[in-house]
Amino acid sequence: MDCAFQVVASPQYIEKWGEPTQPADLTQYNCLIYGDSKLNRGWPFRTPSGESITVKVKGSLTSNDGTLIIDGMLKGLGIGFGPSFLFKRHVEEGTLRLLLTHYYRQPTAISALYSLNRNLFRRVRVLIDFLAEHLSSE
Repeated sequence: MDCAFQVVASPQYIEKWGEPTQPADLTQYNCLIYGDSKLNRGWPFRTPSGESITVKVKGSLTSNDGTLIIDGMLKGLGIGFGPSFLFKRHVEEGTLRLLLTHYYRQPTAISALYSLNRNLFRRVRVLIDFLAEHLSSE
């Protein structure tokens, strides 16, 4: 399954603070940072001409808990960046809006690798089935 990274914010945040028109504009906004160590160094983008760029953002919240980041965005606290499956439902409901869509990188594949044998732990099989069901609805 493929997963794109997206920039999102609530309509309330956009109404109050405006909307970035290019990735470099993000330095002027409060960003809620989904705390993966790679993303803490900057948010990666690809320009419409194909150039890779990274924007070092800052903000009032950094967390590796996607729910906490989403809650902050829903409360109008800032702009977030993360995997599309994290925001899908909120974007469909209109509680979060996609931003900078012309600057997204190519989607990244998500895979679950495991040994094919008869001794696969049930909890591993349950996790794989759960991920397949919830991530494939993307």
